[in-house]
Parts: sequence; structure tokens; C-alpha cells
Amino acid sequence: MNKVAIKNILAPVDFSDPGVRALTYAAQMANLFDATVLMAYVIEPVPMPAELSMASVYEPDLEDRALERLALISETHFADCHRETPIILHGHPGTELVKCASTQAIDLIVLGTHGYSGIKHLLLGSTAEYVVRSSPCPVLTIRHDE
Repeated sequence: MNKVAIKNILAPVDFSDPGVRALTYAAQMANLFDATVLMAYVIEPVPMPAELSMASVYEPDLEDRALERLALISETHFADCHRETPIILHGHPGTELVKCASTQAIDLIVLGTHGYSGIKHLLLGSTAEYVVRSSPCPVLTIRHDE
């Protein structure tokens, strides 16, 4: 049996409790495998009616604020890890995270999940579910217990 080699870990962050909790697992996995961590935040476009605009609209300073928070979280959670500069992606979170995993040669995604079911799942969707189904690499999901 071949040994599992994990060199690059993608740690998506949405600044929620489940997302931040998953970073503890990402840090432990990075230390265990001596892997490099890449944190990513996805900015979703603001929905606009078609008659008002055809372009995606983003809050202008959101990216700067997100990068500041990512830098702080990176220092807090990944101080003892190899880490890349956090990145900002734009678009649908699941789609962008899967693309990122492919283009960045990611070996493992560590992702927090809210654990919604029923109507909440239908209304809010599930980024974690999409990533698990579409990812080119293994995904470790960390369920948040309230």
C-alpha cells in the first residue's frame, strides 16, 4: 500500500465559528504531514436584478478587510506551520474552492460545515457538500457542534 503524501492543504475560511474551528484541524494535519497551508476566502457577488446590471457587484473594501482578517487568523492558527499568503477568490464558494484545489495542487481540503439539514439546507445550500462531491482531492469536513 502506498503512503499518503499530503504536501498542500487548502483551509477555506468564511469567518464563521465552524470555519474557524476547522482551522485547528488544518493546523494539526499540516504539522502531522509537514504540509503547507493555503487559506482562502471566497467573496460572493451581490445579487442584482438583471435589468439593473449584468456585471457582478462586489463591496469595494471587502477584499482588503478580508485579507486583514486572514492575516490575523493565519498568525493565530498557523504560527507553527508552513503557510502560503492567504488568497481571495471571487464567485460561488464551492466552485471556486474546487478550482483552487486543482490549480494549486492541493492534496487535502479541511473545511468546516454548519451541519444544516432539512429546510435550512435547501435554503442555504451546502458548500461543503458541493466541495466533497466535486473536489479533485480528499476533503476533511469538520462539523460544528453548537
